[in-house]
Amino acid sequence: GRELRELQRAILNQDAALGEPGAVPQRVAVPEQIVLVLPSGDDRLDPLLTVAEPLARLPGRALLVARLLRDETALASTVAALAGRRASLGVATRTSAFTTVAPVDDAVRLATAYDIRLVLLDASGLDADAFPGDATALIERSPADIGLLAGSAVDWESGDGVSVPFAGGAHDWAALELGAWLAASRGTPLQLLGARTAVPQGRDASRLLADASM
Repeated sequence: GRELRELQRAILNQDAALGEPGAVPQRVAVPEQIVLVLPSGDDRLDPLLTVAEPLARLPGRALLVARLLRDETALASTVAALAGRRASLGVATRTSAFTTVAPVDDAVRLATAYDIRLVLLDASGLDADAFPGDATALIERSPADIGLLAGSAVDWESGDGVSVPFAGGAHDWAALELGAWLAASRGTPLQLLGARTAVPQGRDASRLLADASM
């Protein structure tokens, strides 16, 4: 539970209040929803942050940026780069970098250990050393939702808001929740897109979309 995790953090941080007779340590402000950002390379971090940073500005949110590296010689420079980038962000952010021989296993471990709500990675990383093949194993094993960013950085000033294709499937509901989260973080409209039936007098998706919007 949350209270036990807060007590664990107080013990690990050697909170002075724990040593006072009869003292009750103050509640630690623990973010309710954490976004884990897993860029496949240095050049993929900023595009992911264009999505992740607005999400983390909402109350009770925070970022965790992690680099899973194959080459230990890149470790020191990656740690330094992440620390510099963290200092430039306007949201609560933790960073981590370490070597791995099983990136999917380590991604699942991070998502589980830190109560991650959403894992964001770039689609290009699926063909790189970080996440070979496809995202099937990560999607099946992760306790958090998975978001894949295809292409470059998001231009929030263009378009008419956030659009979510919706057909009522399990992943569609997750996409709808993420879309609503994104729209709220940017103050932009949210649109749900459904299919129109080709059969005369048939039922289109309007009732399903109405239920989803409510």
